Amino acid sequence: MTELGVLRRKEFLQPGELKGIFVPAVTPFKKLRGQIIVDLSSHSKQIKRLADPLSGVSGIFLGSNAGQVRDMTMNNLRYSIIVGIEAARSVNKDLPIVVGAIRKDITEVLAVAKFAEENGADAIVLAPGYTEGGI
Repeated sequence: MTELGVLRRKEFLQPGELKGIFVPAVTPFKKLRGQIIVDLSSHSKQIKRLADPLSGVSGIFLGSNAGQVRDMTMNNLRYSIIVGIEAARSVNKDLPIVVGAIRKDITEVLAVAKFAEENGADAIVLAPGYTEGGI
């Protein structure tokens, strides 16, 4: 994996800098020895295509609901964040990366936000959870 310093920007982005087309990345999965895991190779290839400067994408949104973030394990989510950021930065070091902290449990929301910040995300999306249960 890439050293952390390569993944981080020198300065955090300001809200006005997050504009344009941010693509919510779909997280590909595969079954291995009876377990569902992130297909890291396919994930990396997808992110590299999106991050290509000729793609017209202004930023990438990892951990969105498009990737079933609420239902994947925390380990799968961590791997998808790290591999996604590394893949994007390897193609376009200036492309903004946004990570969704969209989980069913507030403890996990905070853990994802901290993990994403520590691993080079440029912004965190906190959205209300659509969970089971009453008011």
